Amino acid sequence: MKRSTFFLIFFFIGFLISKNTLVAQSISGWKKLFGGSHHDAAHSLQQTKDEGYIIAGGSVSNDGDVGNNYGEHDVWIFKLDMHGNLEWENNYGGSGADFAYSIQQTTDGGYIIASRSTSNDGDVGNNYGEYDAWIIKLNIEGEIEWEKNYGGSKSDYVYSVQQTEDGGYIIAGNSNSDDGDIGNNYGSYDAWIFKLNSDGNLEWENNYGGSDLDHINQVQQTEDGGYILAGWTQSNDGNIGDNYGEYDAWIIKLNTSGNLLWEKSYGGSSLDYAHSIQQTTDYGYIVGGWTQSNDGDIGDNYGEYDAWVIKLDNEGTLLWEKSYGGSKSDYTYSIQQTEDGGYIAAGKSASDDGDVNDNYGQWDVWVFKLDSEGNLEWENNYGGSSLDYAYSVQQTEDGSYIFAGHTASSDGDIPSGSYQGQRDCWVVKIKPISTEVSEPHSNSKIMIAPNPSKGKFIMNINPSIESVDIEIFDILGHSIYIQNDISNTLELDNIPKGNYYIHIKNEYYFCIKKLIIL
Repeated sequence: MKRSTFFLIFFFIGFLISKNTLVAQSISGWKKLFGGSHHDAAHSLQQTKDEGYIIAGGSVSNDGDVGNNYGEHDVWIFKLDMHGNLEWENNYGGSGADFAYSIQQTTDGGYIIASRSTSNDGDVGNNYGEYDAWIIKLNIEGEIEWEKNYGGSKSDYVYSVQQTEDGGYIIAGNSNSDDGDIGNNYGSYDAWIFKLNSDGNLEWENNYGGSDLDHINQVQQTEDGGYILAGWTQSNDGNIGDNYGEYDAWIIKLNTSGNLLWEKSYGGSSLDYAHSIQQTTDYGYIVGGWTQSNDGDIGDNYGEYDAWVIKLDNEGTLLWEKSYGGSKSDYTYSIQQTEDGGYIAAGKSASDDGDVNDNYGQWDVWVFKLDSEGNLEWENNYGGSSLDYAYSVQQTEDGSYIFAGHTASSDGDIPSGSYQGQRDCWVVKIKPISTEVSEPHSNSKIMIAPNPSKGKFIMNINPSIESVDIEIFDILGHSIYIQNDISNTLELDNIPKGNYYIHIKNEYYFCIKKLIIL
């Protein structure tokens, strides 16, 4: 059962629209694919100072949007303008496997990238063993200013980078080494955090963990100059004070020198993960991840894995936690606080029940909006019949939302004719609209038939409602059709394939109908 209804902002058209007008307008929503004929994926996105977007991930292609390929898998960075048009793209790497997980624009207008690498040729100056942490500094045009490897003789990974107040960089991931740049190892993989100066020279590094697997997925500098980190742990010894089950969500707070201030585990008797963290305006923290538990710190479980959001105060005390999803598996990969004090989250979903209204295929991108107390305001699925994931979401300067991930679909919400290869980077900007399907008066039905349809449908309006105005939106918030003063029936044809929401209103009446065009 839904725990709350959801409401989005109803956006009115900014100019007069005459009766029976098909709307062609400059809108903020768009969806774009980027890639070539092989596997290409986006993992990190940030809006840039010029209101465009920088995206980081990896590519195996050397055609389509991808200009080159140096080996098995390359770091792939591409820059979009504010409308989603490709401004530039570059591959970085060598003959091995190279992939970027995190990117941030720096104060000089360039970019810092956290990636992993097995190469020791091409753009990669060194390799210390298996996978190394590979940090790349680009200028504003995407040219390498410097690149450096960090690690030991085993595998060392980094998943998050942020420029710090002093102009250096904080980087986090996990490590299996105990030599080279790594001073210690407590067992299996440890959480690994290191600080660089502005030139990429190592200032300090620390391992945290126990005898089992410990992982950090995101780091952020906090208002006190220290650092907050989110990940998961299987240990209950070493630096870890508690373990409630198989894997626990794990949050670590460090001071400015990387020394441990506190660490806390959250979860139940099963598998619980923290994937994304951000300090909030009240100086606490919002954490996004997923959970399989229904005990301990977790109040509910609706299926296999649930998307899981927890709110902490400044000392890591749990203020509230909520699970979201349906009877199958649902994940949160990215969460951020929004201008209204709520939160926007993105990940993937296999469900079509519970909190999840639809499922178009195997995995859909799932985006949901919460209020400041974690109550679900709205949610939407995006995708096609195959595998669609979102790894990064952000509220944009104009109040919209943008996510980046990848898709293996070529139908549904995927732009017709734009699918490039086996897997493409997928970037979608969403303009919020009201999507709560409703019919407030049972004796005032508005019937749409057939629904689903193949492009042609008829809307019959109960005479007791009198005349109404309608506006049809696609799932990105595009207003595609408006007609006013309809009092009996409306017949429409040639609506493109997709999912739509019809807003129907007059002075006394408002409802929303969902329309599916096959």
